[in-house]
Amino acid sequence: RVHIMILVCNFSVIADIYNHALEDPTVEICGALLGSKSSDTYWHCMEYMRMRNTEISSKAEVYYTPKPEDLFNVLSKTTHMHDDADYDLVGIAHTHPRHHPIPSTTDLNYAGYEGVYIIFSPMYRSMTAWYFDGVIREFNEAQIIIQN
Repeated sequence: RVHIMILVCNFSVIADIYNHALEDPTVEICGALLGSKSSDTYWHCMEYMRMRNTEISSKAEVYYTPKPEDLFNVLSKTTHMHDDADYDLVGIAHTHPRHHPIPSTTDLNYAGYEGVYIIFSPMYRSMTAWYFDGVIREFNEAQIIIQN
């Protein structure tokens, strides 16, 4: 059964991902998508939090590993660590600097959280979204709706 997922994003989130990616389009960037899990089908993303990629040199062109303190800061703002937090972790964004924005085997093997995974390709100026349920090792294409 394919799970239909729609992520409603503030325009500023998409702009932040785009700007982050273009600061150095030769390496993978990563960040967290914070918002609310409104229902089983519609989630809302209100904030993008940058995370630094700890990979160095040529590995950073094809991999990202968030800096541990950045990931901790993200999780500390979410219901992953505090039931009364303002945000849920609704997903992760990263880039594929030289490839189309389609999940790689590495993306699938290392996806660690249920959520929407946004992939942006600076080379192709293209963005896609994929839902991972946190259990079955597969991505299903998700839709992004952009709002002001």
